Amino acid sequence: MHASIATICDPCFNFNVFNILMPSLGDNAKKAKIKSGFKTAFYKYQEREVAIKDARFRKEQEDALEIQLDDDNEEDELLDAELYQSGPLDVEIETELTRYLKLLAMPQETNIYLYWKAKQYDYPIISRIAADYLAIPATLAPSECVFSIGSDVVTKC
Repeated sequence: MHASIATICDPCFNFNVFNILMPSLGDNAKKAKIKSGFKTAFYKYQEREVAIKDARFRKEQEDALEIQLDDDNEEDELLDAELYQSGPLDVEIETELTRYLKLLAMPQETNIYLYWKAKQYDYPIISRIAADYLAIPATLAPSECVFSIGSDVVTKC
């Protein structure tokens, strides 16, 4: 599944490559499984993003509450803070996923690094998935060879 997710994150291929590689109706189940795997990864990253934002918001509230303890209007300020609590971002994030899956493939000479750097604000969650999954070296070599060559990819520092 990792290779499929990495393929979808590659703007030169994205999900459209599976329509080319698997054109028959019998392959629809395979394509659905691949899309489901990508969506599962997307939702895991989404949950992580929401948890990070929630933790950051709670920390800001705690810091603001400590400052407010010195104020006379403690009760009013706390009620105002409750009004501005952020909720889940499901609608916005779902549109990110559907927009990306509908994109046409980019030309083969597209620099993946520059592409995701430019699109990190349009597709924030998918750009994080791409950064994680595209960094995994694809290989059929035995794991011993990969680890001995791994020092060329990741230094010990």
